[in-house]
Amino acid sequence: MNASRFELEQAILELQHTTKHLQLLHEAYINGEEEMKDYVVSNHLLSIEYDLELRIGHVWDVFKQVFQLDQYASAEAKQFREEFLNTDESYWKKVNIDAAIKEDKAAKKEAKRRKKFQEELEEYFGVPIEDEV
Repeated sequence: MNASRFELEQAILELQHTTKHLQLLHEAYINGEEEMKDYVVSNHLLSIEYDLELRIGHVWDVFKQVFQLDQYASAEAKQFREEFLNTDESYWKKVNIDAAIKEDKAAKKEAKRRKKFQEELEEYFGVPIEDEV
């Protein structure tokens, strides 16, 4: 079964029920007619924790269905991911080298701009200006 994006949105919105549970617990603790014992508050908090874990698990499951991940992935999606993840390492090395070259060019351009600015300041003030450390 594949879920829709609407079902994912609904599952995410249902996480807000946890805040409602916490608000009710807070109100009962603060405004309750009877004083709540520590172990009662603790039990309520543990049940809210368990409820939240179940809801988050449900959201992840719906997310996987919508985006066809893990056990919900189609054969085509699995094949595409397998090919993509097993791409030759030389491709990734080239991508990293290209990024390094761009970074180096940007650094050289910045150094050139700074030097020109320094020369303009020296000319304007008539004294040599040293770079800051």
